[in-house]
Amino acid sequence: MRIYHGRIAVHHRIPLNVLKRVPGEFNIGELQASSNLEGIPAGTVNNEIHLSEVHGAWGKFFRTVTNPSRADVEGFAQMLDLKYNFPNLAREFYSQMFGV
Repeated sequence: MRIYHGRIAVHHRIPLNVLKRVPGEFNIGELQASSNLEGIPAGTVNNEIHLSEVHGAWGKFFRTVTNPSRADVEGFAQMLDLKYNFPNLAREFYSQMFGV
């Protein structure tokens, strides 16, 4: 995760650790592709949602789903996208913040 200009944290929809947890299903190029990256407002939103809830959800997923398939991982990432509105989260947050 990187913080850009102090305002946006970059979230990997499918975390990089799938390379070790689900070997052979993903490659680094697709995990670093823009389609797998989402912007999250830095600070409280990032700390509470991304670093706490989402990381915890992925941890639980990997503890409870034995031998997950690529489809399992992609489906879980999509569920998190919908739950937290990741595709629009940063845009909506800053639109409200700056009245844009």
